[in-house]
Amino acid sequence: MDERPPRWHVSGLNICDPNDHIGKKSDYITRLHEKALRRYLPTGTGTGTAVDLGCGYGRLTPVLSESGWRTVGIDPLENLVQYARLHYAGPNYLVGGLPALPLEDGSVNLLLIQNLLRPLLQLGQLHLIRGIGRILAPGGYVVVVDNLRIGHPAYISESQFAALFAEESCRLERRVAIRAARWWMIYAIRYGLVPTRYFDRIADWELDRMSERKGSPRFQYYNVLFLFKKKDDASG
Repeated sequence: MDERPPRWHVSGLNICDPNDHIGKKSDYITRLHEKALRRYLPTGTGTGTAVDLGCGYGRLTPVLSESGWRTVGIDPLENLVQYARLHYAGPNYLVGGLPALPLEDGSVNLLLIQNLLRPLLQLGQLHLIRGIGRILAPGGYVVVVDNLRIGHPAYISESQFAALFAEESCRLERRVAIRAARWWMIYAIRYGLVPTRYFDRIADWELDRMSERKGSPRFQYYNVLFLFKKKDDASG
């Protein structure tokens, strides 16, 4: 099996930046996302179940295990799941897709939805996410990481994110920007001008800088992390 992950989804959407020929940009963004999840994920106790929905080739799934969760990665593409099992061993990886996920109702304590909703929007399949709240245990969490941009039809608006999960009885607990699209450093990284040994320091700096940005941009996108919590039985 190739060392680099597959670059294209069967639908034609790219999994990795097709211009990232040497893989440095993908490596940096993975590092940044790992750090963001470690900062903002609720921690588990070793007994709760976390699911990485649309886990792709598994690049972030092990972070859930490191955060104290029994972890399952789910993706509809067999080749991506096979790559994840080989390169990111530890979590349990399953082949499956919306809406018929291989999960029992109320069995998930934390659900990670990383850069999945906008592709569903582009494919005209955003409706498939409706009803996802059934798999969450009362008091369970949903962590959504996706791109925001004002006034562009290819992006879900911030109010739509909130409304979508309100319908699943989930309230917004936290919202924090973690990455900007157009930044000169990301181009330097993509073309190999920045040594890998600096990635950790740059990612920490970018996360600190972005956490202060509260709005959504119009001429680029921000990658934003939302933390939702499902109402428990007592609160209805």
